[in-house]
Amino acid sequence: MFNKIHITFILVFHLLSASLFAQAEKSYYFENISIPDGLSNTQVWDILQDKYGFLWIATQDGLNRYDGYDIKIYKNDPENKSSLPNNEVHSLILDEDDNFLVGTLSGLSIFDRVSETFSLYYVDSNDVTSTANNVTKIFEDSKGRIWIGTGKGIYQFNIEKKKFTLAKIKNMDNTIPTDGTVFSIMETSANEIYAGYLFNGLIKYNETLDLFEIIEAKLQDQNPLDRNLIFSTFEDKTGKLWLCTGEGLFTYDPRSKSLEEIKLFKIESYDNNNSTVTDIYQDENSYLWITTAQKGIFRYNLRNNTFNTLDQKSFPENVNSTDPFFKFYMDDFGVLWIPTFGKGLLKLDFQKEPFKLYKKPGGNNSTNNNLVILSLLKSTKNDDIIWLGTSQGFFKYNLSDKSFKKFENKKDDPKSLPSNTINSIIEGSNSGLWLGTGNGLSYFSTLDNSFTNYDLTETTDFYSISYDFVRNISMDDYGNLWLATTAGIVRFDIKTKSKYYIREELQNTYNIKLLDYIKSLHTQKKYLSSILEVGDYQDLNKEFEINESKNVLIVSVGEGLGGMWDYGWLTDSNNDTLFIHKNSTDVYNYFSGNGKNRIYSNVVSLKKGKYNLHYTSDDSHSYGNWNTIPPIDTTWWGIQVFEIPENDLSKIKNWLNESGNKQLLQGSNTKIVKYQKDGSLIIGTNGGYSKYFISQNKIENYTYPSSIPNTANTKTINDIFVENDGSIWLATMGGLIKYDQKTKGYNIIYDKDGLPSNYLQAIQEDNYGNLWISTLNGISKFNKDIENPIFINYDVQDGLQSYTFINNSSYKSENGELFFGGINGFNAFMSGNINKMLPKINIADLKINNKTVLPTDEDSPLKTSILDTKNLTLNYAQNNISFEFNSIHFSRPEKNKNAYMLEGFDKEGWIYSDRKFVTYTNLPEGDYVFKVKGANGDGIWNETGASINIKILPPWWRTIWAYLLYSIIFGTAVFLVNKFQKKRLLAKAKEKMKIQEAEHRAEAAELQARAIEAESQRKTQELEEARELQLSMLPRSLPQLPHLDIAVYMQTATEVGGDYYDFHVGLDGTLTVVLGDATGHGMKAGTMVTSTKSLFNALAPNPNIIETFHEMTRCLKLMQMEKLSMCMTMLKITGSKVQMSAAGMPPVLHYKRENQSIEELVMKGMPLGTISDFPYTLIESDLNSGDTLLLVSDGLPELFNRNKEMFSYKRMRDVFEENAQGNPEEIIKHLKNAASDWVDGKDPDDDVTFVVIKVK
Repeated sequence: MFNKIHITFILVFHLLSASLFAQAEKSYYFENISIPDGLSNTQVWDILQDKYGFLWIATQDGLNRYDGYDIKIYKNDPENKSSLPNNEVHSLILDEDDNFLVGTLSGLSIFDRVSETFSLYYVDSNDVTSTANNVTKIFEDSKGRIWIGTGKGIYQFNIEKKKFTLAKIKNMDNTIPTDGTVFSIMETSANEIYAGYLFNGLIKYNETLDLFEIIEAKLQDQNPLDRNLIFSTFEDKTGKLWLCTGEGLFTYDPRSKSLEEIKLFKIESYDNNNSTVTDIYQDENSYLWITTAQKGIFRYNLRNNTFNTLDQKSFPENVNSTDPFFKFYMDDFGVLWIPTFGKGLLKLDFQKEPFKLYKKPGGNNSTNNNLVILSLLKSTKNDDIIWLGTSQGFFKYNLSDKSFKKFENKKDDPKSLPSNTINSIIEGSNSGLWLGTGNGLSYFSTLDNSFTNYDLTETTDFYSISYDFVRNISMDDYGNLWLATTAGIVRFDIKTKSKYYIREELQNTYNIKLLDYIKSLHTQKKYLSSILEVGDYQDLNKEFEINESKNVLIVSVGEGLGGMWDYGWLTDSNNDTLFIHKNSTDVYNYFSGNGKNRIYSNVVSLKKGKYNLHYTSDDSHSYGNWNTIPPIDTTWWGIQVFEIPENDLSKIKNWLNESGNKQLLQGSNTKIVKYQKDGSLIIGTNGGYSKYFISQNKIENYTYPSSIPNTANTKTINDIFVENDGSIWLATMGGLIKYDQKTKGYNIIYDKDGLPSNYLQAIQEDNYGNLWISTLNGISKFNKDIENPIFINYDVQDGLQSYTFINNSSYKSENGELFFGGINGFNAFMSGNINKMLPKINIADLKINNKTVLPTDEDSPLKTSILDTKNLTLNYAQNNISFEFNSIHFSRPEKNKNAYMLEGFDKEGWIYSDRKFVTYTNLPEGDYVFKVKGANGDGIWNETGASINIKILPPWWRTIWAYLLYSIIFGTAVFLVNKFQKKRLLAKAKEKMKIQEAEHRAEAAELQARAIEAESQRKTQELEEARELQLSMLPRSLPQLPHLDIAVYMQTATEVGGDYYDFHVGLDGTLTVVLGDATGHGMKAGTMVTSTKSLFNALAPNPNIIETFHEMTRCLKLMQMEKLSMCMTMLKITGSKVQMSAAGMPPVLHYKRENQSIEELVMKGMPLGTISDFPYTLIESDLNSGDTLLLVSDGLPELFNRNKEMFSYKRMRDVFEENAQGNPEEIIKHLKNAASDWVDGKDPDDDVTFVVIKVK
């Protein structure tokens, strides 16, 4: 017995096996979450869903959090005491206070969601290696008590005091066992607590005695629970306990204390684990689902005490039906999860459609690869048989064993299949099938596998119209077959085998009597004039004259479709056309042979006079040179004029009118015919759709209203579905069209509304009222709601045969199973109902400046987990934010949808996307609300969603303290200017005194000379002081950045021009560069430079260049510096991106190494300090390795030589372009030399400055 228990224990803890549950009986469909999906280990112990919707998965190697898309893994980090204490996680619960308790091999942990850390509590802190620290089960009872099952007994855990108390266990000898593994603890509806205790079986907690008592349950004088491991205990509605044990399944009635064994299976060998049952789940249909260690999964019917297993055909090829499955867990969305040992996690969605894929009959038979399924029909007499029509023959396919029988056309055998192209199949009577083929109608007897074929050609002496290419078949209430063919509709009477034809427009012919009449005249050559037997490329005329008025019959035969290429006409002496066979909107009538052989005839009254007969032909398909089937009588090819007697005129006109008033289908290539309950047919062609009233023999051709595009795509009808209320759904090449026969209203739905493609192929309705539509881009399920359409789209990743399906290749069986054929086989599935459970919406992560923020971070704006955050206050430096969000619903997570918006910023409102994250950069100060909503895989939206209120504080330079700083800066600037001004005035006064003294000591001429010299010295000194002030404002060193090489050159003018440059490197590595040019010269320009530098030092951290320009302008205007202003170029380089703007400066030149070209970036704008809130241009560009930027003041391009010629922007650009591949110092050298050569070494009249930045 011990060996049996030991083996079971080892099995549960260490057995490795396979796990992916695919298609099961009754259309159950299992999916697998395993290592390829991100799961840390394939051995799963427990599973839990929290209030946010996340699924927590306890595995042999880590704790996993799953949101339907991604898995986040928590593992032990030996260097982090707050990490998971042991990677082997056995049990999980959330208590009534939402504490997250995690049972591991090394003790009990409590997970803190705010800090994402684990706090470890040893059950036995005196011996950390004790098996008491192996937490196998955690359970909370109705009184809020936490029970801990361990490898060494049961404990109660006081979560407030973090204290464990060992529960006492009393056996029959009144001894207290202190050892024993516990896997199962549960509470009944009567609030009685039971546990499964290794070696002692089932035990019950006695509240009065505060201890567990062993249940002495007898079965044939034996207690099978003694020394038996109980994995799980389940209470049914009658209060009976179901015990899942290592030795089978038992029920225990607490009232009668009776024990009963449920014999699920026969034990084949004593020394194995075939009898181990692990867990039970009861579904809403009163079935018990039972997992076992080596016998797979059972479904037990409580009504009649019968059971069945999910057999091997329910599993994919890599899974055995005898693999061990451990337990069940039902989530909030109605999805059932099954942890396994060795294969990860199984998922069962009771409402999901399982797509069965059948690629080709015959398995690997190479002749059947990529089989195009044109039609299909499931047998109503044998559920395993499906009949397939293909382009390679007719197949009888057995779905269970995948065997098949193929039928093909045999040459010279009229009793074989008439064509290998089978477009349509319907079931007939007497065990037969009707086949629409590429060569007529065929009846197939399933009794003797014989074919009876029927030719559908309509033949007369003048024409032969083939209706043998049958695309679709529909049967009316009287057993007649209605065949959609390439020439129109054929009614086939099954009893009499008679045929009635309804032609398309292109197949219209003249009355046989009229053609007989013309033939008689033609044979006797009784024409007034004719041009006949016309060959290629002719342009013929023939004049004739009549002496009295006559009624004539003109007949023209030629080539054309939708426009004539060979045709004739008649003109009078005034060259007026009296008859012509060339109207491009008239298809004219068919004249035997190929469809482009057309005939036109009419009666014309001619007066006495001369007339010209004309005929023209192109260079193909003419008399004697036919490129396809010619008319029956080729001698008609041309134009003829016959005189007709007065007594024949009336009947000829009647014959002509009769031909023009025939009931014809609009368009061509009839594809689909559907019989309606009202006794009419709905017919689809390449030219629209029509309704044929059978009893009235009347056709009504429909045209779309202006709300529906009347294009070739929308007029091509590939399939039709008629609802019970009479609404018609048209699957076209241009969208899905609905026509209400009662209201006469139309609606159209496109891919922009949710369809995977506008090119629709086939339609079926499922048992829940949804439309399933195959397309050229997969299959879509549609709820038929025009106002609020919900589309669920499926593709090859969902198991479809390919993206491309075949028009009208679909079928719905009697039990509601749907079939769709495509270019690589076919799919079959039972449609599931819509899952109306709302998804859980979370904002799961916050990033500031591309870094995830946690509440535990220093100066974090989060006070709690982002999952629970409702309000968020950020400073201006934190205005680059990203949110990660999710819509959690596990039914079809790959089909879940998201929508988000930042209220106060996203002007377009909700943004619908499959993305789960969004980034907002450079958000202005203000209040915002970030909102998220989502939909489950069935399109059911959680409109409430989740939201966070966000407040972004103003930048510090727009605070009270900033404005105080501006005042100090302004005062300092005024002080410096005043200081220089006083120094200049003092020097001027001293010189004046010297001049006055000199005037007393010297003659007037000498005094004048000295005065001139003094003024010159004064100006020189003033310019020197201004130059010193200007240079003192420049940076002492250039930024040293790893990815940029920077060089600068400045040559001041004879009179200081006011050029200025500066740099700033932000905390995030953003480089800000400015190049300025103050208006004016000398000390005034220097004063402007001083003020600008102070402002730049304060405003450089602002990431918004335009905002910085506006603030500088505002401050400069407050300084009231009269007409002084500052021209400026500013750029910010962050990584491989550059932003720039300019205020009255020359363009920036950008050399792009990739294509070795120069881009001139022109940014027009008024100088700073002139116009408030000017709309400056902002340019963004990419920087790549080897790219170079050149910033210049106007000093270089506007440099004049001795001939008063300007250096020019073009010359500057040419020099830069010639040397742009060099380093910045070399580029500066060439620009400087070019400028010096231009002025012959003379000092410039304005400052010359340029900044060169090269990307390494």
